[in-house]
Amino acid sequence: CKDIVIVETNEKRLKKCSKYLNAQSVKPDSKSIIDDHFDIVFDSVGMEVTRQQAIKAVKPGGAIIHIGLTHPTGSFDFRKATLQEVTFIGTYCYTNKDFEQTIKILANKDIGPLDWIEFRDLKNGSDAFKQIHDGTCVAPKIILLP
Repeated sequence: CKDIVIVETNEKRLKKCSKYLNAQSVKPDSKSIIDDHFDIVFDSVGMEVTRQQAIKAVKPGGAIIHIGLTHPTGSFDFRKATLQEVTFIGTYCYTNKDFEQTIKILANKDIGPLDWIEFRDLKNGSDAFKQIHDGTCVAPKIILLP
């Protein structure tokens, strides 16, 4: 693949990408991103602007690989996707091996004390999710115990 464009919303990450990758690095509003041009588009950001850009930039018969989860909802041009037979693949970017390694790191306390984790009974899980949703939860991470 020779025609690679990296789109980044964060200016600092954009500069970093441009140093290490043999690709054009641009902001989402760049005019260098051509409509109906790319065979494959990877959206690893998942913002409304990047999803809109992905469907505009993919060519008929192309594919969008959606990895990013920044914004959980938003609009999408399903008409183009259907009429131009665009393939949309959602994928999760973590493997079971990644989770296994993370559990070992946490169990061994390799990242220091885990005082920032709050433990609650599973029966109180709905309250925990409500507090997370309404912004009243102080704990950065909650583990529900059976």
